[in-house]
Amino acid sequence: MAFRITHEQSAAAAHAVLTFAEATSQVSGTGCHISSRSPGLREVGVRYRLIEQGRFPMKTEDRLYFDPFREVVKAVNSTLDLQKVLNLLVFDVTKTMDLKACIIRLLDPKTRTLESMASHGLSEKFLDKGPVDADKSISDAMEGETVSIYNAPEDPRVQYPKEVAEEGIASILSVPMRIKGRVIGVMRLLTSEPREFSEDEINFAEALAEIGAIGIENARMYERIKKDYEKARETSTALWDTIIHAR
Repeated sequence: MAFRITHEQSAAAAHAVLTFAEATSQVSGTGCHISSRSPGLREVGVRYRLIEQGRFPMKTEDRLYFDPFREVVKAVNSTLDLQKVLNLLVFDVTKTMDLKACIIRLLDPKTRTLESMASHGLSEKFLDKGPVDADKSISDAMEGETVSIYNAPEDPRVQYPKEVAEEGIASILSVPMRIKGRVIGVMRLLTSEPREFSEDEINFAEALAEIGAIGIENARMYERIKKDYEKARETSTALWDTIIHAR
């Protein structure tokens, strides 16, 4: 049976994240500044170590709701398989926050379109509806603003209102995914019933979106380093061959 919790319980999960951030920011000797709205990967690691060491008491129910967050962090720490991390993220967000679906889209700078990288709970028909324009589809999110839309089928900020209605989507929370202040894409939370997302839920989603963005950056950096290494090795081999033949 799929893990499913209520709307109120998902808010408790978000509260656990915020409480955790406040408590660990007061712990001496960690050497880090913790922001509840923008937790870095290193800071999150400190939080988990404190729990495991028993230095931060957490209620059983809060820890249960915090587990999906920990899953994503561990995945980012343990693998450079970007698709695995993003698939886990959209799955955990959907189940934990009792959503209809979740999708991660990354910006293609050349076309200014948002390309689907991972999704859970959406039909192939909806995913194939057409190109998603970064400047026409809830564009404020690409400026770094988290956007909550209560009545998505009727909202002018939604690029495909007809398709949204046919998919049974009522409300949307569009969360920017940032790396060093630069928005690289969005994580969109979709509900089947109209919902006013609470501040705690928004903070929870923003924290997960940042962890996902860190995972994306890690994977991209690895690919750049790998290409640079291969290029350097080819150059070195060619230079060595030249030296050998010159003798």
